[in-house]
Amino acid sequence: MDLPDERTLAHLWRFRTWPADLRTTSGARLEIIHRGRPAGGPGPDFCDALLRLDEGPLRSGDVELHVRESDWHAHRHAGDPRYARVILHVVWLADGPPAAIGGQPIPTLALAGLVPGAALSPPTGQPPVEPCHRWLCALPDEALGRLLDRLGEARLTERAALYEGALAAQDPSQVLYTALGEALGYSQNRRPFRDLTERLPWADLVARAGQGADRRQRAEALLLGAAGLLPEHPPADPTGAAHWRALRTHWLALGRPWHPLRLARSAWQWSGGRPANAPPRRLAALAHLSLTDL
Repeated sequence: MDLPDERTLAHLWRFRTWPADLRTTSGARLEIIHRGRPAGGPGPDFCDALLRLDEGPLRSGDVELHVRESDWHAHRHAGDPRYARVILHVVWLADGPPAAIGGQPIPTLALAGLVPGAALSPPTGQPPVEPCHRWLCALPDEALGRLLDRLGEARLTERAALYEGALAAQDPSQVLYTALGEALGYSQNRRPFRDLTERLPWADLVARAGQGADRRQRAEALLLGAAGLLPEHPPADPTGAAHWRALRTHWLALGRPWHPLRLARSAWQWSGGRPANAPPRRLAALAHLSLTDL
């Protein structure tokens, strides 16, 4: 029998009804609360999934799909920070070795044996609607409004509790600085922005930026340098080259403590966004906001 391609696997994972007693290749009982949403870019195939293994706690993270279990290592995902949040490896064939991050194995679900051959035809036409679509369409407008209000309040309560916990452990300025970074990173670069604000804390950024007319330029240099995004060579245009030289001078003079802590350039995602929203521009915005009295 021909093996399905990853597009077919993604269709199966997203829309097929799975048996209640799912087991990973290691024998753990797998409960799928939410399959995640299609990522639509580089990195894992589905993000923000929610699942439980045996009777353990809920796990939130990403799902990666491969035809063969060994494709994880063939594609060199183990050393790619974009895959650091993968909590489930969904494959057709479990041919080993198991996927792992930092030496820790990732649970694997093998679909061969769970899906009849007739279901392996590549998807054509319009995909099936999401499971709740018809139910939501049948709700009266008032009931739908109440549901949205309730979900919105739950989301705000969740976010408030998150920041309340952060404020109990950190300075308010640091909490705001991290939150600004995560917001500027959108979904694609939220994680590297958070990592950056932890490696280069707000108090250090402000202290190193100092005072004077070019303090925001110094802050931008520190953030770009610590992010691993300060180019090695200047751009071709004279204005850009002059700005690059200033940034590089500030980074070499002020950023030495963060040279070994720099993020890898591969930690940042560039595709799927407008050039105006590229990571260096968002970092420049963070530099400006971090030195602004809010």
